[in-house]
Amino acid sequence: MIVQDVFTLAMRWAHALAALLWIGGALFYALVLRPAQQRTQEPQSRLHTQAIAQEFRSWVYLAIGVLVISGAVLTLARLASGVATPAYLLFLGLKVLLALITFLLFFLVRAQQRRRASPSPQATGPGQGNRSPWARARGLLSGPNLILVLGVTVFLLADVLRYLVERGLPGS
Repeated sequence: MIVQDVFTLAMRWAHALAALLWIGGALFYALVLRPAQQRTQEPQSRLHTQAIAQEFRSWVYLAIGVLVISGAVLTLARLASGVATPAYLLFLGLKVLLALITFLLFFLVRAQQRRRASPSPQATGPGQGNRSPWARARGLLSGPNLILVLGVTVFLLADVLRYLVERGLPGS
C-alpha cells in the first residue's frame, strides 16, 4: 500500500464517520430524544434536551467540515481515476447538490432557531393538535426533519455511486 492509498483510505474513513455521526445522531434525535421530550412536560426535561441538542450541534459543525474537505478530496481522486461514467457524474452532481442544500438548510434552520423568542422550537401551542393532514405533512418535512431526509438521501446516493464504480470495474 502506497502513501496515496493510505491517505485515500483515511479520507474515506473520515467521510463515512462524519456522515455516520450526523445522520445517526439526527435519527436518534428525531426518533428517540424529541418524542421522549415531547411526552414529558417537565421544564427540567426540556432543558436537558436543549443541552443535548447544543452539544450535538457542535459535533455537526465538525462533521460538516470533515464532510466538505474529505468529500472534495475523494471527488477529485475519483474523477482523476478515470472510472467516472456519465451515470456516475450525474449521480455525483445530484449528491453534491443535495449535500450543499442540506448544509445550507442546516445553517438556515439554526439561524431561525436562534432568532426565536420561545425556548423550544418544537413547542406546540393551542389548536396545533387539530391541524389538517396537509399541515402535519408539511411540518414533518420542514426544518430538522427535511435536513434528516436530505441527509439520508445523500447517504443513499453514496451507495449508488459505489455501486456504479464497482459495476464498471473489470471482472465485475
